[in-house]
Amino acid sequence: MITVTAGKVSVTGRNFTSISPDFLSELRKSAGLSHRAVASLVGYKSSTGYSGYEYGEATPSIDTFTKIVKAIVPGKELKIKVGL
Repeated sequence: MITVTAGKVSVTGRNFTSISPDFLSELRKSAGLSHRAVASLVGYKSSTGYSGYEYGEATPSIDTFTKIVKAIVPGKELKIKVGL
């Protein structure tokens, strides 16, 4: 389950690898950002590395996932629950 409210972003699921592609895509689109824009916000030189996360070709570490989410929705608390 993914919840984005005024003050926080909550992600809950059984398997982190199944959460991240759809979640990142939905969050990016809701913020009106392109792959390139998100890649730039997190310090990637091209959008290829970031796009791989959305397409399920790669799985970000929890730290990288957190960095990406905080770049897309700055100022919100991020809560991740996996393995429930």
